[in-house]
Amino acid sequence: DLDDRKAAGEIFAMASTGGRAARMVARLAHRASPNFLSWARWFFLHRGQLGADELVDAFAGVSSAAGLSFLHDLVSWREDLKPGWWLERIDDDRPHVVTEALVALQRVQLSARQREVVAQALSHPAADTRLRALKLLGTTINTEIRARFLALLHDDDFQVRQAALAPLVHLKDEHSAPAIVTVVRSDRFADYAEDEQRRLFEALAKLGGDRFM
Repeated sequence: DLDDRKAAGEIFAMASTGGRAARMVARLAHRASPNFLSWARWFFLHRGQLGADELVDAFAGVSSAAGLSFLHDLVSWREDLKPGWWLERIDDDRPHVVTEALVALQRVQLSARQREVVAQALSHPAADTRLRALKLLGTTINTEIRARFLALLHDDDFQVRQAALAPLVHLKDEHSAPAIVTVVRSDRFADYAEDEQRRLFEALAKLGGDRFM
C-alpha cells in the first residue's frame, strides 16, 4: 500500500541506498496519492540520507511524468546542487545524468566558459542529449561552438540537424554557407525529406546569396 507511510519508511530503510529507494518511489509515483508523494519528498529531504549523486542516478529507468516530477522536485529543493556540480557531469558516462545536468542548467545564466563545457554534450552518442545541448546553447555561440554546430549539420538525426541549422540562420552567419553547400551536395541529401531539403536551400539562399546558387 503506497499510502502506508510506516510500511514505506521500513521499505526505504531496507533499501541498499537512498538512490535505490528514490528510484523505487519514482517508478511507482503514477500509482501514489498526492499526500504520499508529499510525505516521500519530506522523507528524502530530511531523513533519507540521499546523496547528490545518488539522487541524480535515481533518474535511470524513470520515464513517467509523475516519476520525473517527483525526482525533479527533490533536485530543486537541494542546496548542494550548484551549477558547477552539474557542469562536472556533462561528460558523465550515464546518459540520464547528462540529461538531468542539461535540464538543471537551463535555469542558469551560463558564462562563456560554462557554455564551452556544455558544448561537450554535442558529441554525446544519444541524439536526445545532443538536441538538449543545442537548445540550451541557443544562439549564443562562439567560434569553437559554431564549429560543433556545423558538424551537426551532418548528424544522423533529423531533429539534431534542424536544431543545429536554425541558430546559424537566425544569426545570419554567412560563414556557414560553405558547410551547408557540403550538405546539399552530399550523397545523403537525396534521402532527406522534402521539407528538410527546402529548409537547407532557403538557408543557403539567405546566407550564401548568389555565391552558391
